[in-house]
Amino acid sequence: MSGAAWYFAYGSNMDGAQMVRRGVPFTSCEGAVLMDHRLEFDFPSPSRWLGGAADVVPSPGDKVEGLLYGLADGRLLDAMDRWEGTPELMYERRRVEVRTLAGRRAVAAWTYTVVEPRPGLVPSPGYVGIILSGARAHGLSPAYVAMLEGVLARSRTALGAQCRVLEALASARAAMGAREVAVASSIDEGQAVDILGDLCDWGWAEGGPGAGYRLVDARRADVPRVTGRGLGP
Repeated sequence: MSGAAWYFAYGSNMDGAQMVRRGVPFTSCEGAVLMDHRLEFDFPSPSRWLGGAADVVPSPGDKVEGLLYGLADGRLLDAMDRWEGTPELMYERRRVEVRTLAGRRAVAAWTYTVVEPRPGLVPSPGYVGIILSGARAHGLSPAYVAMLEGVLARSRTALGAQCRVLEALASARAAMGAREVAVASSIDEGQAVDILGDLCDWGWAEGGPGAGYRLVDARRADVPRVTGRGLGP
């Protein structure tokens, strides 16, 4: 698709630096709203984000706020398709109409929605933090920012133990036994065993009961990204 295009982001792509890293530079960025939809976290992404990733689903009367990116060449969305898993039928690209927050003008834009949603998932604190940072930086409505702050608080409660285990493994100089992990993470040993098993399945950790557990070296830089270490209250 040649020619200029618009892209509406509501999840982690509200981080403009991530857009550029993904090969999708933009010429403009402003707040926008998608009417008659609601924000959900129904795409399972434990290996990338430690929790659910965002989606927009039809919901009369509700709205989703996000960022409207101007793209000089619509073919840049081909790179976005690969990141969003469109060829693998993870997310699909579709047309929506959004309204800019500043001028309230209607814009036909592309966005991505989950192909096979799994309701009830919890996003990681770091994932929500990226959305929240974009919302604050671009002046999204106070009500929407407050909603995201509530999601962040619930995320910290639901996935707090998983985040603490990841941080314990990241700070360890040697492999850790489940009991050591439990003490460092302020959880019981049985819960530590379960979480460590999940982290191994998801590609975050390696090892086992005999040799101990350690963080996969290639994932070290990803730990603060998903735990949200350094986020404000």
